[in-house]
Amino acid sequence: MDKGRKKDFLIKFCCFIAAFGLWLYIYNIENPIKTTIVKNVGVSITNKDVLSQYNLVELPNQDYSVNLTVKGATSKIYSLKPSQFKLEADLSTYALKKGKMQIPVIIKESPEDVTIINPETLWVEIEIDKYTQKNVPVKSVVKGKVKEGYNALEPLISPNTVVVGGPSKYVSLVDHANVSINFNNDENNIENTYTLIPVDSSGKEVDHVKVEPKEVSVKIPLDKTKYVPVEANLKSTGDKTVSSLTIIPDNVAISGEPEVLKKITKLTTEEIDLSRISKDGIVEAKLKVPDNIKLVDVEEKVKIKVTFETAMQKNISGYKNF
Repeated sequence: MDKGRKKDFLIKFCCFIAAFGLWLYIYNIENPIKTTIVKNVGVSITNKDVLSQYNLVELPNQDYSVNLTVKGATSKIYSLKPSQFKLEADLSTYALKKGKMQIPVIIKESPEDVTIINPETLWVEIEIDKYTQKNVPVKSVVKGKVKEGYNALEPLISPNTVVVGGPSKYVSLVDHANVSINFNNDENNIENTYTLIPVDSSGKEVDHVKVEPKEVSVKIPLDKTKYVPVEANLKSTGDKTVSSLTIIPDNVAISGEPEVLKKITKLTTEEIDLSRISKDGIVEAKLKVPDNIKLVDVEEKVKIKVTFETAMQKNISGYKNF
């Protein structure tokens, strides 16, 4: 039984050796002509500078490659790689326009003894767009906080408008350019240059456009802050008496130069004419803010809840006084 197995193994092994020898003979001696496809052979786009003559620009992220059908000896074509070919597409030979264009591929280099079948049918597609520019405003995006007891004033940005240029497809998306400013417990005035980021109306960054200038100068003054009470300036009338008055908010934060800030002990509202208020309720009054003083995180108006004395309240009050 063991001898039979050994005999079968020897027969199979001899067949394998014979087949392998025949393959070597055909591959190296006969070496027949075969056809195969070399996939994803890169194509270089040349003379792109002519695009500017037509006020055009190449759209980004395009893949320029073709599949080559080649013919040659078996020993040659089965070891071919895309890097062994040099292909070009010349933009200077065509009248260019916006949109997708088919440009013929030129064979510049290929391995010896290898034939490219029908090279005249090789084309590569390129998408072109109009080059446009537009002015957009610069806006600040502030993160973090300054040191407690300080207030950051509105950033002074120079220049406050910039030029965005590139393919019209992307330029049309740009709404403004953002400058990102990060506070880190600052207590001194901030003065620095920041890189601009073009964004759409939702604040998402827009790629493939250029901003000129790339950076802007930003100055942010930091003022001292303090809280002061709010006082209502009431114009009294003979027929109405206020029984209760609530101001919302009853104190506000203000900022300014330390010497100016020191002199402010309260803020008053503009005059409130009680004769114009027919019943209990809430009225709005604008705060009188001195020069060189700014309100911090509060509107210029406060709400005042007014309650008047009724006739019964007046009689009771008069009876007690009697």
